[in-house]
Amino acid sequence: MSRASRHTKLDLLRHTARTNGLYAAIRRTGGLARNALLGRKAAHVYPRVQWGEGVIVRGQLELLGPGTVVIGDHCTFERGFARIASLTPEATVILGKSVYLNGPSIMASAGIRIGDHCVIGQSVITDSDFHGVRPDQRSQGAVRPVAVGDNVWIGAGVLILKGVEVGDNAVIGANTVVRSSIPDGKIVIGNPQVVAGDVSPGDDIDLRNDERSAD
Repeated sequence: MSRASRHTKLDLLRHTARTNGLYAAIRRTGGLARNALLGRKAAHVYPRVQWGEGVIVRGQLELLGPGTVVIGDHCTFERGFARIASLTPEATVILGKSVYLNGPSIMASAGIRIGDHCVIGQSVITDSDFHGVRPDQRSQGAVRPVAVGDNVWIGAGVLILKGVEVGDNAVIGANTVVRSSIPDGKIVIGNPQVVAGDVSPGDDIDLRNDERSAD
């Protein structure tokens, strides 16, 4: 843990003690210690993974495959079941800083990159369709990398398919099937996907059929 990170946590505990009392600060201290322990346990179970500082693992996490997985500083795996699979030796999965994950499945045959400060619900992100349409191609499918920008919110039931690029600050509503790239700051819903609006600073976004399952 860096000196800056320690100071931040100490400031948080002092604020909690002043606001809610010593007992609340002690409880928060226990929570921080438990989260740190779970993160270290995951790093011990998966030593080949490149772990950032301050990673929190509250739920079940499964990391599969021979490829490269990089988890950025202060990522949080919430109390769902999350799976990250690097399916080939050349595959890479890279999570940026402070990504919040509540049960997604991320499967890479080539490369999947998630930007900083993203919120990801129980979704599926894959860079391969695994099986071709023609009968003689069913044993393998096309592969194209996926890139998700910074500050992206991905709702429950979303499916992001191969070759997609999601721009910064985009929002993807529940159960959306994303087959084509999304520009910065767009709200996308549906199957087939449609642009439902723009994200603007201070907007109160209503995704209609979306529930923020990543909370």
